[in-house]
Amino acid sequence: MGDIMIFRIDNLTKEYGKNNSYQKVLDNISISFKSNEFVCILGESGSGKSSLLNIMGGLDNDYEGSINIDNMNIKYINQDEYRKNNIGFIFQSFNLINSLSVIDNIILPIERDNISYKKKKKMAINLLRKLNIYTLKNKKINELSGGQKQRVAIARGLINNPKIILADEPTGALDEENSKNILEILKEINKEGKLVIVVTHSKKVIDYSTRLIEIKDGKIYKDQKLKRVKETYLDTVESRENKYLYLIKHAFMNLKNNKRRNLFITLASSIGIIGVILSLFLGDGVKNYINDLIVSKSDPNLYTIESKYKYYDEELINKINNIKHIDKVNKELNISISSITYKESKYDLTYLDSIEKIKVEKGDSSGLLINKSLSKKINIGDIVKLTFIDDYHVFNRTIKVTGIISDTGISLIDEGYISMISYSNLKKVYDDYKLEIKPNNISIKIDSKDNIEYIKKKLKELKLTPKTNEDYYNELKKYLDIASFILSVFSLSSLIVSTIMISIIINITVLERVKEIGLLRSIGYSKKDVKNIFKSESLSLGICIWLFSIYISSFMIKFVKYIVKDKFDIEIISDNTKYYLISLFISLFVTYISSLIPSKKASNLDPINALRSE
Repeated sequence: MGDIMIFRIDNLTKEYGKNNSYQKVLDNISISFKSNEFVCILGESGSGKSSLLNIMGGLDNDYEGSINIDNMNIKYINQDEYRKNNIGFIFQSFNLINSLSVIDNIILPIERDNISYKKKKKMAINLLRKLNIYTLKNKKINELSGGQKQRVAIARGLINNPKIILADEPTGALDEENSKNILEILKEINKEGKLVIVVTHSKKVIDYSTRLIEIKDGKIYKDQKLKRVKETYLDTVESRENKYLYLIKHAFMNLKNNKRRNLFITLASSIGIIGVILSLFLGDGVKNYINDLIVSKSDPNLYTIESKYKYYDEELINKINNIKHIDKVNKELNISISSITYKESKYDLTYLDSIEKIKVEKGDSSGLLINKSLSKKINIGDIVKLTFIDDYHVFNRTIKVTGIISDTGISLIDEGYISMISYSNLKKVYDDYKLEIKPNNISIKIDSKDNIEYIKKKLKELKLTPKTNEDYYNELKKYLDIASFILSVFSLSSLIVSTIMISIIINITVLERVKEIGLLRSIGYSKKDVKNIFKSESLSLGICIWLFSIYISSFMIKFVKYIVKDKFDIEIISDNTKYYLISLFISLFVTYISSLIPSKKASNLDPINALRSE
């Protein structure tokens, strides 16, 4: 057996006003109620009855005096828990949420309880049967009549098994027949042992009441027992909160009820996310490709020499060759002004290169070698005229094309026409002109990387610096990182705009749902709960933006890979999972930041004013 609930008000005073101009709406009221009473609080508009109801319901704590339930002052306990566990509100304007079904409207007060949805639904259906509206369970709210809506609202007020039913003009929006039905229902609820308090200006409620309290000018004018009542004991049911499932439900409902708006946000916001994914993909893809080419496949003991010299003379080359641990010095002459003439057609070369060992894809290196682009114009075995300028000297040589060189594979653009000739063959051309050939590039082969510090020291004395392909790659990587960063910054600027846009739209959503927020607060949702609802809705939108972004990005990445493979025969290898995880974090971060101000605004709304909004 439970306990008799005592609800007591002591010396309650409520004032409105500011700047030393105050008006008392409740003046030193003291009164007590028991769990088995049906109380009619009667008063004209402005008498203070609604203010009294709001204070009793825990919606307003700006007052003097005390409200006690079971000897606990509600001002010093959690107001949200007090409303959730003790109060069932019934409003004149019903305050049902049109986007929710009849069942979901009823279970709203127990939505956070740690019981299954199946059990919650069963509880709601039992109440529908009890209130003779079982046939409405699959109806939409906008399909119901006024009387049906009020019964649904009563079912919502009963679902959490409250000790007290507070009804604010429950028949004010109903015709006479529906008003009578609603009052009969409240009478039956009272017989179950609940304290029913109806605030009204209509005297027809008196016939159903066991006690009448009249209020005039903020004071109790009359307190009359109308009927004798039996003492009734109430059983209390404790409920455990489910912290997350209700947030998922609200998030899903928001996506469902605002499809067009959310689709627009998704399309607009995904542009920045897609940009970030593509920037990361291209940056990493190019770096991985270059690393594979010039680092993984290069000789770790081969170093290119950097210096201020335009050409290297034999004396300097001999000094380099005499350094301990250097096995060989390779000479190279790169000529920028050159051309090939074949059958009266002249082909300007991007460059003419001369090294000791040339990688040949087809043919041999005994004569002139050309790249694939030039091989479409000239064939192996053709005799061509080679013209080039070096150090202000013009050289002409008739030479046979003997091979096709392998692509460098590094450039992602068309390199144009390239030709190569062995250093020894080029030296013969210079000998014929009685000129000394001087390399403008040299490289060294060392015996072991363990000796590189010693070699660097000796080369420094000659004002020379050795560098590996890995060194060049690391320098290039810095520029690629800068390029990726710049691309990402442009994408991030788009995300900043998206953040502002999402924040504005969430704020509009808050303004559209002010009454809903007031309802949630009145049935026990805390400020934190309201804030979390809007945050969860925003994060769910972030997941939609992310899913759409990776869907579009995956197609764009495949397209880029296909184009690069088809045009340049280059395979870009990338770990897309990493980019998708980064984009997930960005999407959630952007939408979370967007929700901070609107969700705080929603949580700070005064529930009384919110319920009055239209």
